[in-house]
Amino acid sequence: MSDATLATTPEAAAASIELAGGVAAATAAPVATERPAKRPRVADEAPSNPEAKRKVALLLAYNGAKFQGLQKNPGATTVEQTLEDAIHACGGISDANYEAGYQKVSWSRAGRTDKGVHAVGQLIGLKMVLHNDDADPDPMVARVNAELARGAHAVRILAVARATNGFCAHSGCSSREYEYLLPACTLRPAGSAHGDGTTAPTAAELERLRGLLAQLEGTHSFHNLSDGKLTPGDKQAQRYIKGTSVGEPVRVAAAGSDAADAADGVGEAAYFVPVRFHGQSFLLHQIRKMVALIVAVARG
Repeated sequence: MSDATLATTPEAAAASIELAGGVAAATAAPVATERPAKRPRVADEAPSNPEAKRKVALLLAYNGAKFQGLQKNPGATTVEQTLEDAIHACGGISDANYEAGYQKVSWSRAGRTDKGVHAVGQLIGLKMVLHNDDADPDPMVARVNAELARGAHAVRILAVARATNGFCAHSGCSSREYEYLLPACTLRPAGSAHGDGTTAPTAAELERLRGLLAQLEGTHSFHNLSDGKLTPGDKQAQRYIKGTSVGEPVRVAAAGSDAADAADGVGEAAYFVPVRFHGQSFLLHQIRKMVALIVAVARG
């Protein structure tokens, strides 16, 4: 055995064996050894500062009907402004950092949503004061959700996790998913017999929709489906659509309709078709313009 020395005497056989880099090495005589005590961690020497900012990732859901989009915008009612106000009211953002803006708390978002758009899995990253020695974010999040509920805001934090200081919700997001609910009537030629949408889409109509969506998948230049500022040669216009899908049609009753209305034929329920886009990233206005393109082709 080339990596170990064999003991040949009783004394050597009784020698202590130590592991050195994973290789057994025998000593010539027994030696009493004592490992030095490990130096305690800094966190064990003194409690952590409860007023220190800690990087966290917040999983967010909201109903966007009453918001002018997600991103903070002076003079507008937005999801981010509402969330920031609630965190500040609970002490999660100090007065100084609240006045200084998002840069002081390293605020980031996985993606943006426009006016009236809802979310069930938005991700926000920020440095937040947790106000406890254990640096546990759950109590602070519970207070923030209670504050949002008191203000009757349709925003809630679904989950929270501690993150590294370098975490960025935008750059750390590998893909995004969006869903549109299309009225069934938008998938039929104008003036068709069932153009009011009260009849469920046929299997042929749904299959045609899937075929149209499939043509958007893969890497393409979407310069014509953005804000009009890009050209075919712009690298920024290149986007990768990982997949599209069509869900089962859903029947939705008209708002405010009741049994009496239904008997009179007023407020009859209409069918909607869920359409989903899964992409690495999207351009400004890209999704709404892809939907408009699909509808235009479907209606002839």
